[in-house]
Amino acid sequence: MRRKILAVVLAAAAALTCIACGTQTSEKKETEKTHADAPAPEEEEAEETPEFVVGIAAPEQGSDRWSGELAYLTESLEGEGFTVVTRQASDGSGQAEQLGELAEEVSALILIPSDPSAAADALQVYEDQDIPVISYNQLVPDTDAVTYYVGFDSEAAGEAVGTFIEAQNNLEGAQEAGESYTIEFLMEDSKELDNQFFYEGVRSVLGPYLDDGTLQSRSGRTSFVDLCLDSADPEKARTKLTEILEQSYGEEPLDIVCAQSDELLDGAAQALQEKNYSLYSTQTPWPLLTGQGASENGIRRILNGTQGITVSREFQLLDDSCVEILTSIRDGEDVEVNTSGKYDNGSRIVPAQLADVQAIDLDNYKILADKGIYTEEELESFASVTQEP
Repeated sequence: MRRKILAVVLAAAAALTCIACGTQTSEKKETEKTHADAPAPEEEEAEETPEFVVGIAAPEQGSDRWSGELAYLTESLEGEGFTVVTRQASDGSGQAEQLGELAEEVSALILIPSDPSAAADALQVYEDQDIPVISYNQLVPDTDAVTYYVGFDSEAAGEAVGTFIEAQNNLEGAQEAGESYTIEFLMEDSKELDNQFFYEGVRSVLGPYLDDGTLQSRSGRTSFVDLCLDSADPEKARTKLTEILEQSYGEEPLDIVCAQSDELLDGAAQALQEKNYSLYSTQTPWPLLTGQGASENGIRRILNGTQGITVSREFQLLDDSCVEILTSIRDGEDVEVNTSGKYDNGSRIVPAQLADVQAIDLDNYKILADKGIYTEEELESFASVTQEP
């Protein structure tokens, strides 16, 4: 009897166990079905960085104001992830038209002006749309649209030229001995701040000698505006220096010509030749010439002894400054520049990033090959021309 009762109890327990297992299995299947029917969680989409398009507006031809080379600047910008759009114009009006077109597609603009004054009105749309504008090597006047200026330290360039003139003519010794030298200046546009800074740099060294008569300008041209041709045209320099030589240097020769650029010296050298100045003349000995730009003609003159110094401007340094400024703008970082409170374009004070310059003379001209401005072969070819200009 006991065995029968025990069998019934065990059978009942087994039945309960099977029911529990069935219930758990059913719940598991229902849970799995619910999970299978539930939509899969959406993958978080990677946040895309908006495209930052940089426009470059440049002249068609290079000059002493710009190397004419867009490749390095473009490649540097693209290497930092920028999209680059370029336009080149033959004159200021053409560039102004291109500026209007670029405003519709760019996030920022690098402007290498063909004519700074002609560009001012065309930049209004950039100010209206809050598009950053970098003015490259020439500061566009009379507009609030220019955000930054990148250029060279023209005041330092002027100081280097002034120091060279002081040393070459031993002006300290001449001052003590009561001797004097004659000097004439040929400057470019009186409205350009860089030109004014260059002259201020020259004056910072030569001013005391001009004030006490150790240096004299017999043409009577004394103010900065009087010294400016408002042009970089060599022919205008030739005409002006010819006029000065005829009116003021009939009896005694001119000793020094300090020019804004090597291009102006192209014209000045021609005027001197026409008036029979020569390295080998005792009556009209060739004067000391100083310029800027490290042009081919300028280097040739240095190598053949008819120019004392030029100033090299490495435009890739300006390109690097543009890339750094635009990278900071794109990334929302503060833009750091090395000059503030100095570049007033007539409408606002423009923060400026200034690059160093390099004085070049007969002792160090080979560094132009190290900087990639000329090849060693080109410099050797310049040196092979030894006759006077």
